[in-house]
Amino acid sequence: MLRRQGMMGKVLAIMLLCTIYLLPVSPVHAEDSPQFILTTTSDSTTVGSELKVSIRGMQLNDLYAYELNLTYDSTKLQFKTAVSNVTGGFTVPTILNGNQLQLAHTSLGPNRGLDGDNNLFTLTFTGLSTGTADILLDKITLVDSQLNSSDVVGGSQKTITIVNSGNGNGNGNGNGNGNGNGNGNGGGNGSGSGNGSGSGNGNGNGNGNTPPNTDPVKITDDGKGKKTIELPAAANEVNIALNQIGTDPQTHLEIKKENLSVELPPEVLLQLRDNLSVEQWNDSRLLFTMNPLSLKEADTLIDKSQQSYNVDLKPSGNVYEFSLQLVTSDNHITSLKNFTKPITLRFKVDPSFNAKLVSIYYIADDGKLEFIGGTYATGVISAEIYHFSKYAALEYTKTFEDVPNIHWAKNVITELASRHIVTGTSSTNFEPERQITRAEFTALLVRALHLTDNGNSNFSDVSVSDWFYPEVSIAVKSGIVEGKSETTFAPHASITREEMVAMLMRAYEKQHSNAAMSSVTAFDDEDAISSWATTYVKNARALHFVEGREGNLFIPQGVGTRAEASQVIYNFLGQ
Repeated sequence: MLRRQGMMGKVLAIMLLCTIYLLPVSPVHAEDSPQFILTTTSDSTTVGSELKVSIRGMQLNDLYAYELNLTYDSTKLQFKTAVSNVTGGFTVPTILNGNQLQLAHTSLGPNRGLDGDNNLFTLTFTGLSTGTADILLDKITLVDSQLNSSDVVGGSQKTITIVNSGNGNGNGNGNGNGNGNGNGNGGGNGSGSGNGSGSGNGNGNGNGNTPPNTDPVKITDDGKGKKTIELPAAANEVNIALNQIGTDPQTHLEIKKENLSVELPPEVLLQLRDNLSVEQWNDSRLLFTMNPLSLKEADTLIDKSQQSYNVDLKPSGNVYEFSLQLVTSDNHITSLKNFTKPITLRFKVDPSFNAKLVSIYYIADDGKLEFIGGTYATGVISAEIYHFSKYAALEYTKTFEDVPNIHWAKNVITELASRHIVTGTSSTNFEPERQITRAEFTALLVRALHLTDNGNSNFSDVSVSDWFYPEVSIAVKSGIVEGKSETTFAPHASITREEMVAMLMRAYEKQHSNAAMSSVTAFDDEDAISSWATTYVKNARALHFVEGREGNLFIPQGVGTRAEASQVIYNFLGQ
């Protein structure tokens, strides 16, 4: 970005060349890619007030020197200072060019660079005028102790809200022995004069605007082991002393704001604590951030996903990037990205959205989606996650050219596609009337039941390279499917209606071990149903999983279609 005729690059290069003869030769270790984020103590400030912005590097690996380029809204914010948080080495004087900043620092001598998580710089800005201002950490250049350099393009962004400080005149007229005219708590001038003591009102905000919400973080304890931190709408960060949470190993911690909440189970807090003593824990701080992506960033990311999956995606609220860190009293930072027990995310769903199509997703930087799912109740969708990154509640609408709005299974197929249970035969077609195969229906059941316990398939016609191998091995291990024989599964064979119902009812019985059996005649052609499938069909009809095709005929040897299979799975999930 900013080069000022390449001066910064030259300065940094000269410094590194001056120290090259001292640099050790050490191997490069493969690590997770470094990340750089912007954090603030508050997402809002007032005109004339200072705002501190920290630049934090995470997952660093031998970071010997670095150059950071930032862009900010200079019509709303005035840059004041930049202070390096890294001891030793040499910090290049900050270069300011319009609304662009360039910061650089290098180590000196035969030292390994920074590892792990470290605060790099703290910037100070002053609010200039009301509105919202973006601060963007853009291109970053990294150099290790062997002078290997790399660039990181695209970084963290913070949006700051600036409001008036509440200037205005209050009235302080007193009627003692004289008239004491003075200003209130606003920013007016004059201290008032007069001989009387006066008892007038001098405390109002006068004619100024309402100041920003400065309520402290509220922590409540339900007395049952759960503590809750409530954040104001504009806040996206919790920076709290851990002695306020305590050391009870059974404590649940919920952090919530108007449209979002995150619940940490006791196991995650114990992960953070690791080997810290009680004293060290109480002297440390919990730093949790839930940074919303800017509208531009979110739109760009979601557009990548839409193009990759040929689907219409609408976010219900913001796309958030989460991080969880422990900061000790000596400023050592431990980041926790993966959890031994899941954290619960809860998003408020826009009431104008179709809640049946909304799920929680992890979104990778390349737009790849990881379906998390979720349970919807009273306007909120919740799901459990095992790692932090970017998440959003998305309305996922997949349409197929061969499933028009008038198709009897249109809504069912759309809903199951949004849950990633059914997929098209191509990116544009579903083939609803095509006969479904045994492998396809097995895959539907495994996805619908969220089965993940892998087994081994010993069928000669199911190989590891087949797309359906994981689903078949999982289904066989769980006992919901059987082969055509001891050695064959016949994955590509069409599945009959009675076979489809038998698989479905085995799955149902796994979930409902005490399920009542029906002895009522289910269909007029019951005599045509194979003896091994009769009970399954009766129970499925009693539970309204299946209906007849023609009148009250089941047609057990008839072949099921992809649309029929979708309806059966949908009915099953509705129980």
